[in-house]
Amino acid sequence: MINEAPKRSDVTSIPVPANEIAERLGNPRVANMVVLGAVLTGACAVSKEAVLAALPQVIKSQPELLDLNRKAIEAGMDAVTVTS
Repeated sequence: MINEAPKRSDVTSIPVPANEIAERLGNPRVANMVVLGAVLTGACAVSKEAVLAALPQVIKSQPELLDLNRKAIEAGMDAVTVTS
């Protein structure tokens, strides 16, 4: 979504092709979950396990999306691991 690196030296950016990963997973609407997965790989106050445990409550009105959201989070984490 953002095509240029930040100019500030006090900001760390990690490029993640969230839209492309979401498309590959079959639903462009999970790009936000891909980004969440990427954030979880860094210095984050929330663990992957906590996020995955909370997912069923967050999307309880659409339980059919649970697996897709889990895959999107994992894909975001993998994208950071690959590019780091």
